Amino acid sequence: MIETSKASKNIDALEAYVKAMKENGIGYGSFNVPVDRCLQCGYNGVIYNECPKCHNHEERKMERIRRITGYLVGSMDKWNSSKRNEEKNRVKHGGQQ
Repeated sequence: MIETSKASKNIDALEAYVKAMKENGIGYGSFNVPVDRCLQCGYNGVIYNECPKCHNHEERKMERIRRITGYLVGSMDKWNSSKRNEEKNRVKHGGQQ
């Protein structure tokens, strides 16, 4: 699984990933795009440490949707400790952290 926030801006990279999956016998692969929403200002997009629009950094004032073990999950405050640790321990590549 590849989690990306700017997939539509680099079609060549997506094609390279798909070809690499095929060449390496990966029978199932997926691209996931995180979707976040700032509850303070309504911004929709990827939010790292703070909202890029209003600079809110309070996690309780944000909604995040992530694919966790095959399911799209919204509010992280409803996750059990295992799911929270899974998301926390993911290696995140590129973008701001």
